[in-house]
Amino acid sequence: MGSEPALPKWASKPCIMGIDEAGRGPVLGPMVYGCLYCACSYQKKLESLNFADSKTLKEEKREELFENLKADNSIGWAVDVIDPRELSAKMLKTNKINLNEISHGSAMGLVSRVLDMGVLLTEVYVDTVGDPEKYRLKLSEKFPSIKFVVAKKADSLYPVVSGASIVAKVTRDRALRDWVPDETAENMTRNFGSGYPGDPETKAWLEHHKHSVFGFPILVRFSWGTCTSYFKDIAPVLWESDEADGDDSSASGRKRQLKLSSIKRKSEEIESSGKGRCKFFRTRLIPYADSLPCAQNVFMKRTSSSLQELGVRGSEFQGQALVISYGNVARTRCNEGIQAVLSSERETETSGSPKSGGLRGKLNKVVLAYSGGLDTSVIVPWLRENYGCEVVCFTADVGQGIKELEGLEAKAKASGACQLVVKDLQEEFVRDYIFPCLRAGAVYERKYLLGTSMARPVIAKAMVDVAEEVGADAVAHGCTGKGNDQVRFELTFFALNPNLNVVAPWREWDITGREDAIEYAKKHNVPVPVTKKSIYSRDRNLWHLSHEGDILEDPANEPKKDMYMMSVDPEDAPDEPEYIEIGIRSGLPVSVNGKELSPAALLTKLNEIGGRHGIGRIDMVENRFVGMKSRGVYETPGGTILFTAARELESLTLDRETIQAKDLLALKYAELVYAGRWFDPLREAMDAFMESITQTTTGSVKLKLYKGSVYVTGRTSPYSLYREDISSFESGEIYDQADAAGFIRLYGLPMRVRAMLNKDEKNDP
Repeated sequence: MGSEPALPKWASKPCIMGIDEAGRGPVLGPMVYGCLYCACSYQKKLESLNFADSKTLKEEKREELFENLKADNSIGWAVDVIDPRELSAKMLKTNKINLNEISHGSAMGLVSRVLDMGVLLTEVYVDTVGDPEKYRLKLSEKFPSIKFVVAKKADSLYPVVSGASIVAKVTRDRALRDWVPDETAENMTRNFGSGYPGDPETKAWLEHHKHSVFGFPILVRFSWGTCTSYFKDIAPVLWESDEADGDDSSASGRKRQLKLSSIKRKSEEIESSGKGRCKFFRTRLIPYADSLPCAQNVFMKRTSSSLQELGVRGSEFQGQALVISYGNVARTRCNEGIQAVLSSERETETSGSPKSGGLRGKLNKVVLAYSGGLDTSVIVPWLRENYGCEVVCFTADVGQGIKELEGLEAKAKASGACQLVVKDLQEEFVRDYIFPCLRAGAVYERKYLLGTSMARPVIAKAMVDVAEEVGADAVAHGCTGKGNDQVRFELTFFALNPNLNVVAPWREWDITGREDAIEYAKKHNVPVPVTKKSIYSRDRNLWHLSHEGDILEDPANEPKKDMYMMSVDPEDAPDEPEYIEIGIRSGLPVSVNGKELSPAALLTKLNEIGGRHGIGRIDMVENRFVGMKSRGVYETPGGTILFTAARELESLTLDRETIQAKDLLALKYAELVYAGRWFDPLREAMDAFMESITQTTTGSVKLKLYKGSVYVTGRTSPYSLYREDISSFESGEIYDQADAAGFIRLYGLPMRVRAMLNKDEKNDP
């Protein structure tokens, strides 16, 4: 199964992390960012391991320390290996990404990845790149719940950073040591020295291995100034003067002519005896023009293949280690690329459209959103039968419960799937989707807290990632043609990878209901347990549980008492209230009753507390995005508590105009999320606004929970705009009550003018 191993128990306690890099300055080889993390309580033990700045240690000592930390089950570590080609490509693109930005992105990527694993990071120490304070503010803005310490020479100040330095340096050393040249030059050597531009041995190696047409081997960072200087005299470009014939008007209308003074070609170094034979093209991943699909201009993504290219042995990175190499998908505004996506000969299609039949027989592998229920179990053989493709089932753990995940692999393979991939997305779901909506105050149609709406984009995003990992050319889902979810899934697919084909069986097949599906399953030997049909359609995740169908389809019917699963009936809740305190930092919840928790753990805790008091039941009729109305009942115990706390703290920290603007934007924000437009630039821009105005929304809120209700009993903030000396009815120095008279006269001037006008009209004969 593709699920990750369980985290050690210490990872759920407050943890500390150090981050450092290796290979920032050299002209060749990868740049490696490494991190080391452990429980805060383990810091004293960490000091006894005698870690030090890796640059001050001999290679043998670094290797020894690295093996020691690998064997220590109380330490976790990870590396991000950035290929030299990627470094150069980013620094030479039109919108240049400099080395500092690449470094910042790598460091933040490591923090995100460790958080996604469920590690409770509370403190992170970083060896600075650029101005330490600006770097710290950038990190704190991205991860407001974490304390960051950014310092020069942090690898010699903090043992946790020293350990990260060793992780990064040893990884880079092994990559270089095991590098195998892929280029065709027979006389290529490995004596490249330290790799630093000032090293005479490195300079001599670069001079010896430059190629007049293809440049340097893939190990070299070709954008570095040291490299570009070698080619100044090899292929100079001479432009013929525009005024060559003395006629300005005609000259300006002609194309200028390009002349190459001299290009030396060493044919013995190039296998040119036929198209596709030259290794310089193959090792640089450069396709020939007549076989290059234009769509490649649209999407590029870094993968971990650079590790293999550089010779790092996969067996060296096991256990607690993560060898990761990733980055945000880079998008270009290439007209040809966009045109290729929309109208190329290999058109991307969505099943259920008039031309969807054209996909059948053309797909090789499909990633299916898989729950293990009747519908998705039947979809597996249906896809194989109708599309002739392999099916990779994907299940996202967004907090639906362990029972929903049990036995999925056996069930998927018995249905005909070639593989099941399970990813734990709980921390990412809460941190990157739920909490931004909470901060924005997003509520759809005055009641719905968007539980299902927020879950679909995180699942669809993971499906896009899995499709790339397994080499799939399509994705599929089991959403009906009447619901909102089909829109949410497919808009996310379009936003993240428009080249993926989409298959939606419910818009194609002849199966019309449960009985048809059971009959199809029996015919194809799909193991579907014969159980009593659930009378409700439910969707559960860490944020909520929704109920639809059966008697709920009549808005006049009261839900049955035994329908609810996350909360007790308020009438049966304890007769004594329970008091809790929610800690909030920059608009995001970080603690319950003084104890800091990871986002997923915090929400799980509040679901448990709120559920036993009957908190968070919502019964509503909503307008679906596809046009019809539907009735749904939702249980959101933890979410209701958090919404109450967040809004209450804002009453202290935000002024009137900001609150009004925030409330107006929250309506649009909720509408975009409900409609599946999570990756819409408008929502992302609105999110930046919400993040900015809630920077001072820090403090705590005390709540009383009692028989289905949440009462606010107190709120405090170091950034409170409430001043007792101003608000008190007693006289004060700051507010003179006599000033109110002038304010009221000016504020009421338009009303007075209108009244005078009306009076004049009445008196006018």
